[in-house]
Amino acid sequence: MSNLLPIVIDQLTKHFKSEPNLITAETRLVEDLQADSFDFVEVVFELETRLDIVIPDDFYTSKLKTVEDIVLALEEVIAQKQAALSNSTEVEGAAT
Repeated sequence: MSNLLPIVIDQLTKHFKSEPNLITAETRLVEDLQADSFDFVEVVFELETRLDIVIPDDFYTSKLKTVEDIVLALEEVIAQKQAALSNSTEVEGAAT
């Protein structure tokens, strides 16, 4: 798993005031952390700020059941951002 796992665990630990060793990739958001929709919005906002990304609205409605699901979704968002930046750099280079 990527280097995002410790970041997500740290953010969830802070948000839910939990012990870091109690949250793992397999931790279930609703069943284990008692997360509700408000928690999802807050945690996603905190991760956006921390990672300097914009997470699409469908992120909230996707099937995020575990901490690993969050990590995988974030990896996808970051990959899309990097691809967009790469494409814009290529276009700028071709224009000069």
